[in-house]
Amino acid sequence: MNGKNGLLLFVAGMVVGGAVVIAARNRKVRELAVKAAGKGLQLKDEAAALVESLKEGVEDFFAEATASVEAEAAAEAPAAKTPARRPAPKAKKA
Repeated sequence: MNGKNGLLLFVAGMVVGGAVVIAARNRKVRELAVKAAGKGLQLKDEAAALVESLKEGVEDFFAEATASVEAEAAAEAPAAKTPARRPAPKAKKA
């Protein structure tokens, strides 16, 4: 940045800063700013609640999907082979 642009930015910053200080001292402007900040905080809280709700929904979805995949895998898995039982020998008649 050359000196002229730097000076213009400095002067613009001073003007904006002075306007903010003057506006903050004005009761009506201050009341509007406080209301706006309150609404902003309310919106932030509502957005956080929405995000939490969506997060829970996604977690439930993936839990159900995992359970479904595991159930399908268990149904498709071959049953464990058990050795065939031989019938007990018949008692000899005397």
